[in-house]
Amino acid sequence: MYIELTGLPGSGKTYLSQLLFARHKGAGYHSANNGTRARILDSVKKGPLAGLRTGLLGAARFATVYPDTYRYLSDPRTVEGSSLLWPTLFMSNYFFADHYWRNTGIIVADEGFVQFAVAASVGKPEAEWIAYIDSAPKIDALVVADVDVETLLERMSARPRGLPRLLRNRSTAEVEDYFAHSRRVMDVLSDRCAARGTHVMRIDAAEPADVLVPQIHAMAQSLKSA
Repeated sequence: MYIELTGLPGSGKTYLSQLLFARHKGAGYHSANNGTRARILDSVKKGPLAGLRTGLLGAARFATVYPDTYRYLSDPRTVEGSSLLWPTLFMSNYFFADHYWRNTGIIVADEGFVQFAVAASVGKPEAEWIAYIDSAPKIDALVVADVDVETLLERMSARPRGLPRLLRNRSTAEVEDYFAHSRRVMDVLSDRCAARGTHVMRIDAAEPADVLVPQIHAMAQSLKSA
């Protein structure tokens, strides 16, 4: 089963996914981000060519199964300032996670297809990012983390790297506009995913992680046993 966490910057996606993976690893959870990147980095240790081969192999196999999604992800214009390296890792992450773990446990990702579409939607026509999400692999469950703007700004200001590059040196009004846009995109994409059979769970990310992690775990277990 494949679960993605999506939400605004600072909503705690990475933190929640890491806690879920750490606390329930024995229940068959796998981190799509950490586990598959580790596989690629292990190849890098054997030499640059080995690492490149592993990453490109995953991307190539992804491309044969999901050609429309591959075209979108491999276009460096889809996310402002992105390089081909990150989408290649992203596609490799999905391929290796899906290939090795889908039938043996629960895959948790906080950098997934919906989150990519939220980032890529900035300044892009609505029809384009909707077409992308409709062409992407089906997600079994989507956890949408929402939280008020004040809490988000407090959390991001407290992080070592502060605000994401996209939001630095912007006025309060511009930041609020970005959050409003992203929230609308997540609502639309959540509805599109639900129409394809994805279970959508909405959480208030302002609540403590000790409350949210058991809720997500219970949802995953109920879907797995269904």
